[in-house]
Amino acid sequence: MSTLKLDAQTTLFTQMEISLGDIAMRWRGTRDAEYEKQLVQRYHTILNCMIELGFRQSLTVKSELPYELMPAAYRNLLTQPLHERCAYKCIMRIVTGASNHV
Repeated sequence: MSTLKLDAQTTLFTQMEISLGDIAMRWRGTRDAEYEKQLVQRYHTILNCMIELGFRQSLTVKSELPYELMPAAYRNLLTQPLHERCAYKCIMRIVTGASNHV
């Protein structure tokens, strides 16, 4: 696996998480029930795609919806032991030679 591919995937995940944060912010700011449903559907689509692509870590708090609105795949991910969730991140550090990432 090349460093370029890992960097591209990391950038993709970063951009997708920014999108999730934007959707979560809109969800917190609306009072329209129908719009809330649309936002949650859009949120689920993006986060489920991230997980299918190999995303295995926690989101930032500002990027999350309330726990009960999070997709089941993400809730299941959070129940995995920490070492399983961090495996992808650790492998990226090893392959890229980056030592300053947590």
